[in-house]
Parts: sequence; structure tokens; C-alpha cells
Amino acid sequence: MKNENNKDFISWHGFSMPIMPEWRPLRIEGGFQKGSMSIGDISSPLFEIRWMRPGAADFDGRSWINGNIKNSELKSASSPPHPNGFSSVGWIRGFEEKDSGKKTVWWGYSVDGQLLLEIIISEIMDNSSYRWIISEALPSLKVFRPGEEWIWRIFSSQFKVPAGFILERHRLNNGDMSLCFMRGKRERLVMRQVYPADLALSRRPLEKWFDAPPFKEKRKFKLESDADGSLEKNRFTVNGWKLIPFPLGFIMPRKCRRIAVVDDATDRIFLVEYEYSEDASGESADNAVKAMSGGAIQ
Repeated sequence: MKNENNKDFISWHGFSMPIMPEWRPLRIEGGFQKGSMSIGDISSPLFEIRWMRPGAADFDGRSWINGNIKNSELKSASSPPHPNGFSSVGWIRGFEEKDSGKKTVWWGYSVDGQLLLEIIISEIMDNSSYRWIISEALPSLKVFRPGEEWIWRIFSSQFKVPAGFILERHRLNNGDMSLCFMRGKRERLVMRQVYPADLALSRRPLEKWFDAPPFKEKRKFKLESDADGSLEKNRFTVNGWKLIPFPLGFIMPRKCRRIAVVDDATDRIFLVEYEYSEDASGESADNAVKAMSGGAIQ
């Protein structure tokens, strides 16, 4: 029997779901509007999460779910899990896909989250895992509203992002997790966790980690002043500008705040680079670092 207290969770593109610590994302596709994620253990996939944002204000989630049940040619199963925040839910059990065995398919639509989820669960996994997904994971699903802070959690690396930031790129390497977000055309937030910290610092000192960015870009960093930059024992902070290369550096310059922190509790380096307009503040960079250090199971 699975121990419900021994769990992790996955949080991605506006939804959050408990998983067992030995499970992990095997494949991630798509983006904010539409995508999918396969989750499994070392032996095989166990279930798949598909998400979609219909966009239309008058989208009828109940009708969409009923249509899928009708198309499956199976009767709707009774008492589908109905997590908080979902306005419409439904499921079918014993749906058979060619060459992949029987599946349970659950659908849920959240009006507040403007999100539609489809979760496809293999029925050929071990019985305790299947029952845990049905009785614990599905009822604990959470959806974040567009106007609130979102939690992102992947491979036990956790990030918190202010409302309105959309994930543009991600790089998920073993020991090096990076997410790049945009809000409009003037704000860019890159959050990164590198671990173990001792090994990372043996490769380059803390203040040099920004010299090896996870994502390629055209803009170049320029110090705000020659004297700018603060290096303490476990923290490096520097302010500057992100500029398009000469001779176009005058076009839409962005202010930039960089923070790197060694977190002894998690043995990780937290790195944040926040680009923002001249009339804004770099406070979001400080908040992002604080949120990463508070990445306990929630």
C-alpha cells in the first residue's frame, strides 16, 4: 500500500497534482495553451496529463466532457473524483486502446483556472498505485487562477512566479533545472537551480555562473556602474542593463537584476535573472530567490 504522507507533487502550466517520490515526468510536450506530460517510474509510464486552454469565454466544459464520453462508446462511470476548483468533471473506466491495454480517462474543467485537463491512467499497473491515483492524487488536483502567483515544481525543484508570467522555455537537466518566463514584451524572468552546490562551485565560483546562461539570447548584460556588484559568502547580487548589441543598444533597453544564492539547506545554487522596464522595480528577483528556498512540499 502506498504511504500518502510520502509524496511529492508535479506543478506545471497552472495545475498541481500529487505524485509518489519514485515517479517522474518521462516526456513533456506543448506549452501554455496546449500540451501533455507522461509520468511513470523506472519501468514504464503510469499516466498522462493533457491540458488545454479553450480561450472562449462561453466555453461549455460540461458539454465538452459529455461529448468525449459519448465518443468513447462507453457508459460514464459513477462518482468521478471532483477536486476543488473544478466546475465540471467526468470519467470512463475500462477504455481500451489498441496495443496499450485498458485505461481510465478522467476529465475536468475549471472555469476559474480557464483550464481543461484530461488524465489517462493505465489500469495494468499494480493495484495499490492505481488506487492511490484514483483516491488520493485525482481528488487533490489543484488549478491556479490566471490572476494569482503560480507554483512550478518539477523533479523536486520548486519555483514561484508572479501572476501573468508565461513559460517560454525550459531546460531540465539532471542537477540543473532552468525555466524562462515572459510577461508582456518587457519582462523576462529566468529561474535556475543547480545542484549539488559544492560540485557546482568547484566548476566555477558563484559570481561566474551568470557567464554560462541556460538559454541563448541576443541581448547582452552591461553593468549599471563599474562599482556595481555585491559578493558575500553565499550571495552574489548585481544590477545592470540588458541591451541589444551595438549599434541598436538604444532600442527598448531593459533593466536587469541578477541574484545567485547558495542554499545550504538544500545544497543548491539558486540563480535568478530578472529583466524589467525602467519605471519598475527589481523586487521580483529577490522574491523569486526567497520562494525557491521555501520549496517544501505543500
